[in-house]
Amino acid sequence: MVRVPCSIACAVLVAGCSLDEGGTSANAGDAGDLDVASGADGAVDDAPFSSDVLAVDVLGDAPPADAGPCTTPTSACGGLPAGWNPVAFVENPTSTCPSGWTTRTGLDKPAAGPTACSCSCTGANPTCDGADLGTNIAPAFLCALGAKTLPMASSACKSIGSTTLDNYIKVPPIAPSGGGCAVVLKANAADVTATPVRECDPVPACKGDLCAGIAPSTYLACVEKAGDQATCPNGFPNRYLVGDAVNPQCGNGTCACGAKASCGAPSLLLYSDTTCATKVLETPADDKCNATNANGTKFQSYRYLSTPSVQCTGSGAASATPVVVTTLRTACCP
Repeated sequence: MVRVPCSIACAVLVAGCSLDEGGTSANAGDAGDLDVASGADGAVDDAPFSSDVLAVDVLGDAPPADAGPCTTPTSACGGLPAGWNPVAFVENPTSTCPSGWTTRTGLDKPAAGPTACSCSCTGANPTCDGADLGTNIAPAFLCALGAKTLPMASSACKSIGSTTLDNYIKVPPIAPSGGGCAVVLKANAADVTATPVRECDPVPACKGDLCAGIAPSTYLACVEKAGDQATCPNGFPNRYLVGDAVNPQCGNGTCACGAKASCGAPSLLLYSDTTCATKVLETPADDKCNATNANGTKFQSYRYLSTPSVQCTGSGAASATPVVVTTLRTACCP
């Protein structure tokens, strides 16, 4: 598993490398691996991850491989388990399929680069009006008289019996409740490489040759079955999982999000009517004793307003597991 910091999309450019007659690579290292040229970003906000994929188109104008005369009877394939079929297979192809054989191209051995997956955060705002509000309405600057409790539960208009304002009022802010931040994973298919492969389905007369281990020049005589097969038939120990596209499968890794919830500019609004239509006072909910300049004024409804927000701080790195996707099949070779 690769842990890397990541977006998504793709196009493919394939560079081949030579194979010897036995079908093994003549290059050292991964010089023949497929690299990605460009891509388009795809965001993953609510799900663990989603992305575009890197599709394959194996290029090349090389002459076709020579299958030679096929002489082995098809009875040589009688020992194959159900669903397995003979196929000529090669990674980093240097020649096309023999004349008359069906050509298929694909990708195997995906590898994730350092930006194949990344993590960020998304925030959910807290509730800023979910508690009752204890408000002091007092004649003196110290606001030392007992509090009058105003039920909140929401920022909607609340109607109460007729209440008389005094010289001063003290309104405490309501603390934020809930809210938080969650990890968002982003996949970048443009930073996933893979090895191009070519598969050649034989004409009927040549199936027996492949089952007997006789393959066209530069190819391996293999068998193949649709899907992701965990085991290979006897005699074909080397497994290749092939698909038409590759994709980084992103995990949380060490991604984490810190959250700081707040309720900005809290205030209490008082109204002379019962439907919060005619405002007589607006005072900050700052837990200070503030002058009303409205001594003797009556109010019958009120609203508590505040602006919820959350700040997210991300850390860590996502994990990336490159996978082959789309039209999976398993090739097994000697």
